[in-house]
Amino acid sequence: MSSGRMARGGFWVLSLLGICLLADSACQAATKPKHPMASASRVEIPIERTVLLDGVVRYWVPVTIGTLGPVPALLDTGSTGLLVLSRAVKKGAFRRQGWVNYSYANGETLSGYLAKAPIRIGSAGTGVPISFGVVEKVKCTGDKPKCLGAKLKPEVYGIGGDGIEGEGFVAILGVGPAQHALANPLAFLGDKRWIIDLPLPGVAGAGTLILNPTEAELSGFTMFPASAATRSQHNGFKGAIDGCLVERFTGTSICGPVAPDTGGPSVDVKMANPPNFSMPWHLAQFALELGTDRNRFTLPFDLKPESAAWVYFDQEPKTPQTMILAGVLPYLKCRVFYDYRTNNFGFESR
Repeated sequence: MSSGRMARGGFWVLSLLGICLLADSACQAATKPKHPMASASRVEIPIERTVLLDGVVRYWVPVTIGTLGPVPALLDTGSTGLLVLSRAVKKGAFRRQGWVNYSYANGETLSGYLAKAPIRIGSAGTGVPISFGVVEKVKCTGDKPKCLGAKLKPEVYGIGGDGIEGEGFVAILGVGPAQHALANPLAFLGDKRWIIDLPLPGVAGAGTLILNPTEAELSGFTMFPASAATRSQHNGFKGAIDGCLVERFTGTSICGPVAPDTGGPSVDVKMANPPNFSMPWHLAQFALELGTDRNRFTLPFDLKPESAAWVYFDQEPKTPQTMILAGVLPYLKCRVFYDYRTNNFGFESR
């Protein structure tokens, strides 16, 4: 992503920007899973991490698409659906079933065709073909015509690679709860519930994606519904919780839907009139407050770019709603639970 900011080289994703143009109705049907796994047994899938040359940490899981793979796929909770670069796909391996354009907040649009195949994530498989996209071209959105990814040759471009040759992934697995034409593969696995437990900075070993968690595992989570504001204003986007970003030194509070995103390296606030903090930034003491006064979960943090705890304010005069894109920070502070059936979220301190 082109930003000129040291800690902001990330691959923020707004699934509400995705657009699908179809030759048939397969894309629309894909948003409503009809064939969950016969058994809702608990499954653990390792979440690995990769550090890009610019220092940004990416998280990935192994994904098999039909007979392709397994390949490392960027795990992204800010988008919905599986996309794979055409260079990883054998010519003629999948039948074209429509067209897809998916736009991301870093300005990149991945364009190509829709196909269907059984999908396997780690040891868990859908068992039936579901829709995914094969990317043939990378373009820039109109508001960010200088996006870095589109400048690279296809053979050296990687998804989430921050425009660096040879960095990034050949696939992205969007597991956000937004309604979109591309299917969310996790919604086809068991009871449509999962926990994301990312690997922590400075701690060896992988994290864990837990499918079909037990009730005992969920007993320590604080639960929240998706923000009604994002459901009504962003075309079914359901990846946010009502909350606030609070600067504790000045008492400044900025409230709106808070969207956690494993693909975002920092906290990014989009609003019409950003605050003008007069104190030195090294004195700033921030906290994310999720929920309301009756049910609140607080995540305090200090400004540390190397640990995804950095805040940017983007002035967007025409924005109808302040949005707090919380990035990966909530996942480094908590284990995060998703209930796709009820569109509820849960947070448990780590």
